[in-house]
Amino acid sequence: MKNVPTLFLMTVVCIVLPTGQMPVINKLIESEDRQLIAQVTDGPAGESMGTGPSESNGEDHSPADLAPADAQRVSRVQAMIDRLPPKQLAGVDLRWHAALAATYATRVLHEQSGGRPLYANFVWGAPAHLDHSEWDVPHCVGRLLHTIFLWEDLAQQRVQDEAAVKALRKLLHESISTEDHFAHFPKYCRTSEEIDWHSQREVLFGLVGLARYRSDDRSRQFAKKLITAYLQLLGRDDFSPNPQLHGRMLDAVLDYNRTLDDETGRQVAQKLADLFLIWCDGQKSFPSPAHNHSILGTIANLIEFGIETDQPRYVRSAQRMIDGPVYAVRTSFGHVGEGATVRGEANCTGDLIRALLMLGRHVDPRYLDDAEIAIRNHLLASQHLDSSLALSLPRAELPPDDVQRVYTNAAERAIGGFAFTLPNDLVDANYPHLAVDLVEGGMHALVDAWNHTTDVAFKGLTVHLLFSRKHPSIEVRSYLPQKGRLEIVVYRQCPLRVRIPTSVERNSLRIIAAGNAVERRFEGTYAIIPPQKSGTQITLTFPLSKKQTTETIGDVEYQQEWIGDTLRSMNPLGTNAPLYVPSRLGIYGEIDNR
Repeated sequence: MKNVPTLFLMTVVCIVLPTGQMPVINKLIESEDRQLIAQVTDGPAGESMGTGPSESNGEDHSPADLAPADAQRVSRVQAMIDRLPPKQLAGVDLRWHAALAATYATRVLHEQSGGRPLYANFVWGAPAHLDHSEWDVPHCVGRLLHTIFLWEDLAQQRVQDEAAVKALRKLLHESISTEDHFAHFPKYCRTSEEIDWHSQREVLFGLVGLARYRSDDRSRQFAKKLITAYLQLLGRDDFSPNPQLHGRMLDAVLDYNRTLDDETGRQVAQKLADLFLIWCDGQKSFPSPAHNHSILGTIANLIEFGIETDQPRYVRSAQRMIDGPVYAVRTSFGHVGEGATVRGEANCTGDLIRALLMLGRHVDPRYLDDAEIAIRNHLLASQHLDSSLALSLPRAELPPDDVQRVYTNAAERAIGGFAFTLPNDLVDANYPHLAVDLVEGGMHALVDAWNHTTDVAFKGLTVHLLFSRKHPSIEVRSYLPQKGRLEIVVYRQCPLRVRIPTSVERNSLRIIAAGNAVERRFEGTYAIIPPQKSGTQITLTFPLSKKQTTETIGDVEYQQEWIGDTLRSMNPLGTNAPLYVPSRLGIYGEIDNR
């Protein structure tokens, strides 16, 4: 695994405007902010990923001091926090982020169009609006159902808007052909293909979720017929495997097998895994240009298959891709470019996170450093949280909603969705909108991170990721990025293991249990704490040092300032909505800079 610094991240709230509305930015940003942006955004924007980070503790390339101008944003950040539902956990509350994503998945359905998802969400500038596109059905329908069911699995409760699930179910079923058993998307399909192969993964996830979480027998039958048709496809002499169309389906097939325990599904999974094991083994570089989300999804799916079926060669093949070719499209802080550009998306970052989490749990815990970096950093930064980014217009001045576009409460309905991101910008001016199909990739990674945070086993308790989490056997309160402090309450008398990031100096770690110091002892990257009585509070503290790094992404060199593993600022700033500015840390608690 390549040695990259462990970097954490925050989400962001800044002003973003659709193409053609940039002049109004002068009305929205204080003069100090405009001067700052002008100072730090000189230089061209790149279109391909570049070299990785270098590190220095000196002052040779220290980023510009953002504090004076950034202080003007603090009140806006606080206003944003006040508008959102309150967090329940300290620091980064993954459950809170997931709840916002689940709410978004039910609020972007259009009542005037039979519940069709409003694919493109233009929430910057004026007036904010939500548009349909030809991607609505079945691609986004299946993804929204999967998003909802992922949330229900995490929260162990149903979404409040059951009507949304019923509307999505109806749309999904209507898209499936009774002749070939695949879902069809005629307006998107090219003349050379009869089936929208890119969407069958999403369709299968939706059907399996309806079967599992709603006991829907019709969805179960649809899923079985789709899997049977897929097996026939894989057996055709003229079938040409493509990781951008077929390999990405493997994780949905695995989900199908967990739910239906079907021999046909197992055959499909094995055939797909065999085909893309050969593909991964043959790759000396990352394909370009390509649909990177699908490529990364295929890689992550191969890891998942190898782990579930106890076939390590599949894991090793995908691991080689993660350790080598994937570095061509990823940054050290979790941003992943899409295609041959530096524009990222939550689906790409989510695929990378899922692969790193599985490798960290089953191969080498050091991969968990990279996973936590990407979660804290670019995944959360890509989530839209602030409805005030839209310029307010009196309701009487808004155009009426129609079957293609919705203006009513558009900015509020889009909260919790995910945007296309540049390395230090929430929005790419060429894609100035949230896209509905990004929320599933974001939710998938959030739920996997939640599930991997703690591990409750018969022989002991383990904290793998330094996020807050409540469980009947253990409660974790993480104050990162506010301070290097973990408070853990154990409710079982058994050994406790806590992963310590490699960026933390081992001799600086202090462990207190029931008021008494505990001797430091490590097994690899984990601090080992002997059994404590039920109800004992254990506190781990470590200092957060300051450092600067330089990372080249595309043809732009970025200067980065860190407090511990938290990215405090990055220059140059994006021109629309800079991601990494100090005030954004306020969403996770005030940062002690002493």
